[in-house]
Formats: sequence, structure tokens, C-alpha cells
Amino acid sequence: MALANQFRSEAFLHLICALNAKDADEFKREEDEVRVFSNQVHTELDLYRCLSTEAETNQLFDKLMIDRIELLKTRDEILSTGRSGDQIAAKKEFVSQFLPMYDRYLDNYETLIDQLSKDGIAQADRISVISRWTLIFTFISCMFIFIFGFFLGYTR
Repeated sequence: MALANQFRSEAFLHLICALNAKDADEFKREEDEVRVFSNQVHTELDLYRCLSTEAETNQLFDKLMIDRIELLKTRDEILSTGRSGDQIAAKKEFVSQFLPMYDRYLDNYETLIDQLSKDGIAQADRISVISRWTLIFTFISCMFIFIFGFFLGYTR
């Protein structure tokens, strides 16, 4: 998720650069970078989906993905407007439509990360309990084997 977050921020920065491009070639380069980083975000999120097992986390992830789909549609519309040469209209769409959606997307992303942290802490607690019980069992087993061996040796 950390890599997805990093790639998401890179895609956002290149989108801003594309909207502020001086010529069509620069716009095209920045648009290509937006798509490259966006594809990397998609790859990382797909990898996460394969690992996720908690129901509540999966619901939050699904909500995030729905917001992401809407966000990408709006982004593609903005890039299409910018590609046609109307930078002013693209910037207006960016501010009026994209940024509010992006804020909601970031809020959902933060909620998902918080839930992942809670899940990680709960899993660490379970591992800790299992480790303690294993340690106790090992200690008791060693003591039992020692006492049994001592009495076996003493009686012979």
C-alpha cells in the first residue's frame, strides 16, 4: 500500500505538470507519466487485493476502488480537454471536479490505512499470545523430561 501511495502522488504531480505544460509535446510527456504511475498504482492495489483477508478491510478497499474508478474517469476527461488545447477549461475541471473527488479518495485511503494498522496490531497480538503459550509449553515439557529422566536415572 505504501508503494501504491507513492505512485499515486507521483501521478498527481505529473497531472498538475501536464495541466501547466507550455506546449503539446510537454503535455504528452506528462500525460504518459501520469498513465505510467497510475498503472503502477493499479498493479500495487491488485497485489494488495490478493493478500487481503479481513472482511472490514475488504469493504474499505472496495469503496476505495469505486472512488478510484470515478477519479480516473474524471482525470481522463481532464486530460482529454487538455489534449484538445483548452488548458483553461482543463484547469477549471481539475479544481471543480477532480480535487473534491481526490480529497474523498485520500480520506478513504487514510481510513483503509488506519484499518490495516489496527488489523496488523491485532495480528501481532495473536502472534504474541501464541509465542507465549509455545514458550510455556516448551518450558513445562523440558521440566517434565528433566524430572522424568532424573527419576529414571535415580531408580536404576
